[in-house]
Amino acid sequence: FEGVYKSEKPSEKLQQQTKELIQKAKEEEEKSEASENNDELPDDTDHPEDELQEYENWKEREFKRIKREREEAEKEIKEQEEIERRRTLTNEQREAENKKLGSDKTDHKEGMQYNFMQKYYKLGPYHMDLAKKGGKYAVLNRDYNAPLASEKRDI
Repeated sequence: FEGVYKSEKPSEKLQQQTKELIQKAKEEEEKSEASENNDELPDDTDHPEDELQEYENWKEREFKRIKREREEAEKEIKEQEEIERRRTLTNEQREAENKKLGSDKTDHKEGMQYNFMQKYYKLGPYHMDLAKKGGKYAVLNRDYNAPLASEKRDI
């Protein structure tokens, strides 16, 4: 131990060794983190040809959005004009137009009289839209509120 004490103080030597070990450990840790991060991260290199294609796609989407917004605005204007036109009509003209369009009370079905303890079936708006299409949905036009054989009773 005397040789160690003569050349330098033991605390200074230990401090120097500790600093070197810490520095080496930090460098190794940084290298391992850098290699791990590069493996896990996606490729973020820029490709000019992709940027041009992305710009063209964006331009097309913007044109479609602008066209859609313009059509919606025109539709709203037409609806307002139709409302104003109908407001100026007389009651007789409005009733005649309602009958022609089928949007008046004459187009609605009368309510059905249910038997005692007869089950009520509600079709729902979704199915009503399908029933109007017809075709394979024509089965939805049946009168589901008609009494079944088990529901028919003589009272």
